[in-house]
This record gives sequence, C-alpha cells and structure tokens, in this order.
Amino acid sequence: MLSLPRCQMRNRALSSYACCVTAPIQAILTPLILQYSRSYGRSYHSLSPAPSKFDPMTKPALPIPSSHLPHIKTLPSCCLDELRESLQYIREIYNPGVKGSRIKSRHRIFPRRLQSPTSTRERNGVGPHNHDSEDITLDDLRSDQFERAYVLRWLTALISQQADAEPNPASCNPTAHEQIMQEAASLLAICSGTAGAGTISRVFAFLSPRNKSSGTAGEPISVQLNDIPLENHDYSSVGAQTWGGACVLSELLVAEPERFGLAPESMPASPRGLRVLELGAGTGLVGLTVGKVLRQQDRNHPPLVLATDFYPSVLANLAENALVNFPPHESHQSVQFETHFLDWSQHAALDSASVPPFDHPFDVVFGADIIYEADHAKWIKQCLHYLLRKPTPAEASGLSSPPTFHLVIPLRPTHHFESSTVETVFQLQPDNEQTADTASLELYIVSKDVILCAGSLDDSQKGEDVEYSYYQIQWCAA
Repeated sequence: MLSLPRCQMRNRALSSYACCVTAPIQAILTPLILQYSRSYGRSYHSLSPAPSKFDPMTKPALPIPSSHLPHIKTLPSCCLDELRESLQYIREIYNPGVKGSRIKSRHRIFPRRLQSPTSTRERNGVGPHNHDSEDITLDDLRSDQFERAYVLRWLTALISQQADAEPNPASCNPTAHEQIMQEAASLLAICSGTAGAGTISRVFAFLSPRNKSSGTAGEPISVQLNDIPLENHDYSSVGAQTWGGACVLSELLVAEPERFGLAPESMPASPRGLRVLELGAGTGLVGLTVGKVLRQQDRNHPPLVLATDFYPSVLANLAENALVNFPPHESHQSVQFETHFLDWSQHAALDSASVPPFDHPFDVVFGADIIYEADHAKWIKQCLHYLLRKPTPAEASGLSSPPTFHLVIPLRPTHHFESSTVETVFQLQPDNEQTADTASLELYIVSKDVILCAGSLDDSQKGEDVEYSYYQIQWCAA
C-alpha cells in the first residue's frame, strides 16, 4: 500500500480544515480578526500550506509549532497558564520584541574620565555580524508556510473553544478566558499578515516627559515599523532589522528632547526651519520618533527629518515605514519627513553636498548602531564636514544648543576594533576654552556615556546585559 509523505498528508488535512470552518465559528472570528487586523494595518487571508522546509536533523532556535503546541484536541483540557505560555511562544516567533533595549543605568564617562569602548558582556543577538544569531534561525521558522498554517489553525481552534467555554466561577480572574481569546485573535491577525513572509510588525511606544509649564503628562510617542528578513542571509541588508541601539536612542530623545536640540527653544530661529538627519536609518525608528516628537510642537516653519540609508531593500522598507507613520493624505503636515539614498564613502568625492536635500547642512544628526566596519567612522566624519552645520558665534560661546551628532553604538567584544575607531577618528575634546571664532573648528567628542541595558525582554527572562556607548560630537576649537 502506497502512503503519502507526512508533509503532504498534513497539507491535505489543513486544506480540508480550511473548507470546514462552520458559520458560527466564522461569526465569532470575523469581528475579532478585523479588530486586530486594523491595529496592524493588514487583513486576514487564507493560506495554501507548503511542506515544512526544516531538516529533521537541524535544531531551530525554538521548537517548531507543529510539535511544540498542545494538540488541538487537548485544548479544552489545557489550563490557562499552559495556554498563556503557548501564546507567548507564538509571539516570540511572529512578533518578538527587541532585545538589549531596556535601559537599566547610564553614567558619564567623559569629560570626567575616559574609558575605552570595551565590554566583558556579549551582546545578545544584536549586531550585523553575529552570524549565529537566534534571529537568523527564527527568520526561517517565521517564513515556513506549513508551520504558519498550523499556527493559524491552532489559534482558530483556540478562539472557538474559548468562545464556547464556560467561565470558571472559582477563577480569581473572571476575564481570563476573554484575555486569552483577545491575545489569540491579535496573534491570528499578525500571523495571517506580513509575518507570514518573514516580516515582523512592531509598535514602539515611548512615554513623553511632563510639560514643565502645565505639569501635565506629555502625549505618548508611538511608531509602527516593519522589519523584513535578511535577503538570503545577506548581512549587508541588516538595516532592515530594528536593533537595540535605535530603541535606546529613541527612548533618550523622547525623554529629554531639549538635550537633543529638538525643543523649540534649543535652536535659533531659521528661515529654513529645523533640519534633522539620520544616518544609516535602517527601519527608521530614530528618525520617525524624532518626527513624532517634533509634530507635537508648534513651530513657524515645518521641520525636515531626512532618514538615509544605502541598500535598496532597506530603503524600500524605510519608505514604507515612513508612509505608515506620516501618511501623505494628512491635511496638516507639521513635519516634512523624507527618505533618501546616501553613500558615506562617496558623498564628499561626488560633491553631493550641492544637490537637494543635502544642499544645506543639518542642525542635528543621529546615528544608532552604524559602526560595524573599520572605515565607517572615517566615512561618517567626512560626511559630517558637509552635513553638520557649523555653530553660530552664540552657539560656539555656549549660549545656545550647538549642532550635534548623537551616536549610539553597542559594545560587542567581537567588534572591539570597529568600536574603537570612533574615538580614534573623532578624538576627545581638548581642554581649549570655547571661542566664538568659527573659522577653525574640528569635530570632537564632547561627551561619552555608557548605558547598560537588560539583555532580556522582561524580568522573568534571563539574558546577558548589553552595554552601549552614547557619544555627543560637535564642532570645537582645534
């Protein structure tokens, strides 16, 4: 007797299941799916599962869903804790957080004292050249059509089972079943959308500080992003991922916008308005966060936020993220947000400084996790000679906030030399007194902080702490 391969048998079973969903279950699922699909900007759609591409001899970073999740027939007998753990497991695959981005401490290293950018702690899965990173294996798991179809089937069965379940009067949380169903519906919307192609959608939320004059809490900053998978494990496209350094820098600038030259009183009035540049923007988290902060302010001239990158696939994803957060149909655009190609190594040689949008220098420049090759710091400094505005006499005298390049880099032992090039190329600010003469200025590091972040996503998980160096680089007297 001939038998079908196991993968084909499972595919036929899933296809049969898709045709047998009853009308009552559809009536339960449809509003829930639509509710969470709107939250993630996508719609639920059917899938045609393909054979799982995992080699039985290969161990993925997480167990595969079809073997790890409780069997669908046993769902009615599963306890709530087991269901919560299963839903958290699904979220770790299809909607994970960014590791190494929860700030634990921050202390000043320079100008009080100097410490070289080394670390005894290894960065957890964050960085362009960590080829054994967990995320690489998760990309494969995320894009496997059979496993995703199984997860959709499992979530659908769980929602329908929870909808029919009788609440336990003895339960200390009478809404536990409803919370389980809502979490499952949220994941169903995520897994049936772009996550199926290996893309991760995240919403980053940052708390704004209280208004100093009114004492009221500031409006929270929310940024929605898509991370796209690496192209055939091509590590030149790592900018399509959101790394911890961008999360750290975004949190800092939301908490204290005036320290980053983003408050209306921080910079002198200019007929062109405030100009902000992000280098190596990647998914655009830092630039988009800056744009959201500036959108809350009342300015005479709309600020320009320009997010730049080099790789075509990264730029395409960056442009999509910009459209989601700054839709062109908005009637009152208080911020001009643009994306653009920028090649650090050729910018000065090609005289790109005379071509818009680089025809005028920028007041503030940001960079997060952009030093991972030996020449990067040198190329960036060459660009900043054209792209970072020289200070006015008042700014050079310390009377107002001067133009600044804000740089955050992770301290990973595997890239100690690349990290050290920052202080070799820019050097620390000399002890010369500030002067109003702007004719002979050079770029120097004026401050350096070390920021320690938890390596895990929450306190219930274990993970190596992650260290970052945060540099402020300005024009100073040579």
